[in-house]
Amino acid sequence: MNILAIGAHPDDVEFGCGGTLIKYGTGNLGRNGTHWEADFIIGKWHQLAMHIHWSEDKDEGNTRLWFDGVLVLDKKLKTKGPESIYFCQPGIHRSPHHPSVDTIYFDNFILADTLEEVLKAR
Repeated sequence: MNILAIGAHPDDVEFGCGGTLIKYGTGNLGRNGTHWEADFIIGKWHQLAMHIHWSEDKDEGNTRLWFDGVLVLDKKLKTKGPESIYFCQPGIHRSPHHPSVDTIYFDNFILADTLEEVLKAR
């Protein structure tokens, strides 16, 4: 998937929004922990690839993330709760107490079973 984020206010960094950080968390909007985060340059296209092995067992579940072609996370963790359905929720997520106007574009979503299939489809 390709991602482009544009923040409306230069001081959005103070609130942790405006497309300045990219994070991967588990649970409802990361409430079960943030497992990776990095600076996110706005106004530039980025590539993000995910491989998630869904499991309620932290020793069986696994998440692998590639950001701009670099493996940034390869971790065994609980990727699903017993009441949850399987899903990923990319987007701009923030506290509703900090109003802002932001835009994020997604392009070139690819569903595949292997990393090789993703790389071949580019």
